[in-house]
Amino acid sequence: MQFNPAMIGIPLLDYFNAAPIKPTGAAVSGRYLGLPPFSIKASCYLCHYDIVMNENRNRHATMSFNKLPLSQYGYGYDKERPWVSGPGKFGSWSPVYNRQLANMKATYPSQDDLLKKLDMGAFEFTTECGVCHVGGGPGTSNPYSFTFPWRVSTYKPLTNTVGDGGPGGVHSNLDNEQRNQSILYDYLFPLPLTSPYYPRRVPLNPWDFFVNSAGMVKTVDWAMWGMNGTLQMDCLMCHLDGYDHLARNEEIVRYNRLYNAGTLGSGLAVLSSAEGDTFTLDYDASKVKLGSDGILYLDFSFTDRITRYPKAENCVHCHMPTVVKGETPDWKKSFYSYDAVPSDDPANPANVKPARYLSDLVKRGDIWNNQELHQGFQCSGCHTSTGKYQAWDPSRADYQHSPGKGYDPMSGTADDFGGTVKFCYDCHVTGGDLNGDGIQEMDSFGAPQADAAHIATGLMLNIVPGARRLDATGAEATFTGNHLDVISCTACHIQKRYAAARSIDYSTGAQFFNFVGNPLDQRDGPERVDLLYSWKETTPQKTLADGKPNPAWRRLIYPFNYVTGIYWNNIGSKDANGDGFTTGMSNNGKIVSGDPFFQRNVKERFTFGVNAENNPIPVALTGTTAFDSQSVKNLDGGVMFTRPAEIAAYKAKVTLADPGFVPQLVLESEPYLVMHNVQPTISFVLGGRKKDSSGNTVYGCSDCHGASGGLFNGNVNMIGKGKGADGSVAPVSISFTNASDVVTKGTFWDKNGTKRSLSFSDTSAVPKKTREPGRWEFLGYDSARVAALNVPQDPANYGMGVDPKAYINPISDVDPIQTGTQVSIGVPVALSCPPGQYRDANGNGKYDVGEALLGQVSYAWSSSDTAAYITNATTQNATITFTTLGTKAIYLSVKDEEGKSSSTFLTVTAVMPPLNIAWDSGTKTATFSNLPSETAIVQIAWGDGLSNLLTSGVHDPLKVTHSYSSTSAKTIKIYCYSSTGKSLGFMQKTITP
Repeated sequence: MQFNPAMIGIPLLDYFNAAPIKPTGAAVSGRYLGLPPFSIKASCYLCHYDIVMNENRNRHATMSFNKLPLSQYGYGYDKERPWVSGPGKFGSWSPVYNRQLANMKATYPSQDDLLKKLDMGAFEFTTECGVCHVGGGPGTSNPYSFTFPWRVSTYKPLTNTVGDGGPGGVHSNLDNEQRNQSILYDYLFPLPLTSPYYPRRVPLNPWDFFVNSAGMVKTVDWAMWGMNGTLQMDCLMCHLDGYDHLARNEEIVRYNRLYNAGTLGSGLAVLSSAEGDTFTLDYDASKVKLGSDGILYLDFSFTDRITRYPKAENCVHCHMPTVVKGETPDWKKSFYSYDAVPSDDPANPANVKPARYLSDLVKRGDIWNNQELHQGFQCSGCHTSTGKYQAWDPSRADYQHSPGKGYDPMSGTADDFGGTVKFCYDCHVTGGDLNGDGIQEMDSFGAPQADAAHIATGLMLNIVPGARRLDATGAEATFTGNHLDVISCTACHIQKRYAAARSIDYSTGAQFFNFVGNPLDQRDGPERVDLLYSWKETTPQKTLADGKPNPAWRRLIYPFNYVTGIYWNNIGSKDANGDGFTTGMSNNGKIVSGDPFFQRNVKERFTFGVNAENNPIPVALTGTTAFDSQSVKNLDGGVMFTRPAEIAAYKAKVTLADPGFVPQLVLESEPYLVMHNVQPTISFVLGGRKKDSSGNTVYGCSDCHGASGGLFNGNVNMIGKGKGADGSVAPVSISFTNASDVVTKGTFWDKNGTKRSLSFSDTSAVPKKTREPGRWEFLGYDSARVAALNVPQDPANYGMGVDPKAYINPISDVDPIQTGTQVSIGVPVALSCPPGQYRDANGNGKYDVGEALLGQVSYAWSSSDTAAYITNATTQNATITFTTLGTKAIYLSVKDEEGKSSSTFLTVTAVMPPLNIAWDSGTKTATFSNLPSETAIVQIAWGDGLSNLLTSGVHDPLKVTHSYSSTSAKTIKIYCYSSTGKSLGFMQKTITP
């Protein structure tokens, strides 16, 4: 469809064929009845075709599915995890999610082969991950295209038979009509054994088929993209104020009606009450308008709610709650991705799926309420208009149609959009001037500059050895820096006051979250989410565009919430996940790290009951009494593996059924970078400064050094909370008999940037058990390093709380006869001062040699004479040269590590160089210099009662010999006169003959 003069706005285009939607009659009770869903993608395309056509620059759409065909990726590219296909959401694997995307280029010769090799295909990904996926990407197309051989089928109605229409073409659309029709005929008209294409016209593949494990028997089902629709890109999901994500996601998850998702999410229509096929909708006449061409258009009351920058309310629908559980009547809209999916089977009334938590609550403990200092700026305050990308012109290299993001060390090569968000220092240090050219490239919202506060708390003291930056060649170099050279802003300013998942338990085949922090229905509870800290680069970009080293690069300590995936891995001789490898095998120089069981194959061994929320929970290992009244349960009521006998019973059950399978319980913890829930410093900050009850300044060193918490002290439970036999809630620990029964591992980075793994098992205990590792372990520290960091420190040793003192040492007076201090013009004058900060041991108010020097002091010399020349003006010892005569002031300012300063000054008189007397006792000669220019007569008094009057031969310098009869001190005086007898000058000097 193209624009024409009859158009009165944005037309509604049919989801199925992109034709204009035309009602067949007038609105009834405020609604146009019986119409198809509209295609948001098609309607938006009319104006924004360039954006729609460049979905690969929209990470929310592609989920990195476009990377799979690249030569460096594809199924098996990760030699340690050969079941992984790519680096992004579509293709990667995480113990925290524990679903394995299939080999998306594979076909399967039989259903049995598919059941062995396919965990999750495109349809399950779309219906599970689509709730936080704007559509497009793997929800609409195949990046490899459908290149496998398939046949086009033709239906012959007269004989009710299907003919062979020839080979199918290569295409990428999931809803290709010919391919979907051929799959349908594979069900309705199976091929005979004699067919050369037996058993199927379209081979089993992970795009068109999935495993349905909801019932007692696992079956291979058809995705039916033609009937269910595909999940088209939904621009309104981000850009429509008031978008109803629960309504959208119910269509995706509960009903698999992908075609309806966008229309119902937009609120334009409701399901038609008069139709039972759910393909027809009734449109709200107040939100659409009927054009003279009979086409429905969006009304201004609707388009006025389409925002250029997504509002926070749209972002949080996928990322984080804004209320706690049960807080408001409609709390579910602000708490869940989708509500529970109820059962329609009276024989099995438990929910088919429980309600789903929002992703960043689980992974990072994020909540968008008064626990975030920047809430008033909306998400767009930091994620759009950052000056680092633009979202409207795909022809430019800096284009991306996604919110800006930071650098997540777990993203790896999928982080194409990293560094496009506003960082703390972009506003609080540079003031929005990103490249130092004096031009503000981004709005910093008047953010307060942080340096003064950091200086006042001692965090800018250069007392931290081993900080890292880049040298002139771009190589990493160590130096002694300050705390901000090794610690990120967020490490000290973020506190999680609600809750976060500490583990996600898949060991019973279902998904259960074990939280830390406060109960989910409790706002402002007393507990805090115990975060861990590890090293991360500020940016992976070590070289700037001009080839110079990046001065902003540092490796800092950042806060992470660790989430542990609990799952069963196979260490037996058979392949559990169909990738062709088993645990420990060699794979092109790498050792295969695991062979995870599919969740559905784990789940089939358990008996399930129902909890108070009508969700299914595991209550027993079928056919055993391994779980009993003493078993620990998760907070949903399901049993957990925590005792040796429970673990042994499951292992025995699996291995008895097939000796090639030997289960091993794995607890694999991944770090999730924490960047939200910055607190006001008045309520929380590490390393802050405050006053005690007596009014004394107390520094925050002990928040980390010597404390039980902070960045490197204290221990952290890696599993979360469970419910004991007595009903009490407490951190969970797992006990086991053999070292091979349980493996624990947590990813972290050391100071060198090396990715490492630690075990949180105590294998010396009897029985063996999980342990609570220390925070220092995730920094790569050893006990000696921690002990050194925890040595009690007096902040005064670093100058904190000790006022600086400015004092100028006496300046040499070139004319002691005159009052005050005289200095010669044109001659450098030495300036000096004692140390500006010291421990005044004897309390005399001045520095004495031997007293301890403190802190880090800067010096600044200046003068009232702006023409004076000062050398070494920022050191203790400087020189000043005056070029004009008169009274001058010399200033000294001393500033310490807290930003406190002290100033002083003294006054001198700049004069012509005065008469000078020098005595050489060896030659018995006095040298008189700097004689006034008109001097013709001099009289010299030698101080022993003798004198000379010279009326001729007077010149400058004047040398006169004289012999003394004794060696006692004598005062030589000289008087200068003009030829007319005018007195020109006088000078005296005491000498030893």
